[in-house]
Amino acid sequence: MMSRRRADRPIVATREMVRRKRRRRAVAVLALVALALAGVVWGTWRYIDEQEFLLDARCEVPVGEDRHTLSPEQAANAALISAMAVDRALPQEAAADALGIALQESDLQMLEATEEQDARELFRRGSPSWSDDDAPAEAAASVKGFYDALESAQDRDEDPWTPELSISEAATALDRPMDPSFYPRHADRGRAFAGPLTGQQPVGMTCHLSRKDAPPADPDGMAHELAELMPGALQVPEDAQAALEARIADEDGESAEDEDADGDAEDAHLDEYGPILIDRAEASDDEADGGPEAGTVVTVTMPGADDEADSDEEAAPTLQRLWTVAHWAVATADVHGTQSVHAGAYQWDRDTGRWARVDEVNDDAVTIGF
Repeated sequence: MMSRRRADRPIVATREMVRRKRRRRAVAVLALVALALAGVVWGTWRYIDEQEFLLDARCEVPVGEDRHTLSPEQAANAALISAMAVDRALPQEAAADALGIALQESDLQMLEATEEQDARELFRRGSPSWSDDDAPAEAAASVKGFYDALESAQDRDEDPWTPELSISEAATALDRPMDPSFYPRHADRGRAFAGPLTGQQPVGMTCHLSRKDAPPADPDGMAHELAELMPGALQVPEDAQAALEARIADEDGESAEDEDADGDAEDAHLDEYGPILIDRAEASDDEADGGPEAGTVVTVTMPGADDEADSDEEAAPTLQRLWTVAHWAVATADVHGTQSVHAGAYQWDRDTGRWARVDEVNDDAVTIGF
């Protein structure tokens, strides 16, 4: 009888039990609120990332704890200057001086045409007002003219240009139009970008670019510009250069299409210009993102790729050209609509703006995806 009465007694909730229930409810509510907030934050961040509201389009080179940056336009021009130095077999310091001097004289942007200045020049015309000469020579404004003057100054007996000169001394030796004391402020940035852009520093430069506003794919324009910049270093035959020029001149590409139509159907998507191979096998239709050339792959094979190097010293020129082309392709990605660049054991992707190690290693060619 006693046990039955005890079982019938109502359970009385103690204060501690009530507190536990309240804690559980509060934790559950907080968890739901946290999940909701996380979803809102993730969705907001995803939207911001997709719309690229926080994107700072730039190309950068890390040097120690510092990061030197250029805008995409500046980087493309820096790559042009550096590639021409490599093609002329000039030392890295020549490109570094050229970049530092161009930063001072044009901010590495193509100068507007004037009566005295032609368009598409990266150096300022004019005679050095600081010179003691009665009739100082006028400074060269084109990249070709700049390097012509530098090579000429190398051979001088008096005050020659040498790689050991500081940038102010180099500006003096090259009779640049501005006061030599103005140039040193750009020396560090010029040296930083000259390393990777002349192929001396693999994986040394990357670019963070817009994915949403990427220009249409232009593999033909890219191949043509590269063949013009580095005909000697890449050993581009004259007939290949002429064929590229003809294709660029033919806006509709009818000539190239007719040539392909006469060939084997299996190779109809391939265009070969010496060391530059354009593979249009995966080209998409006109409505696809990136235009009709999206999916095209350009392969640039290095001269002597089939020759076995007996030492690292013999392999160095090939690797220098490889990484010159690779960094040039990244630096001009916002000009030609490039999506990826693969060189050595690394691949740069426009989506991430980073070089990542990949399984496939190719030290003989640069593969550029559109």
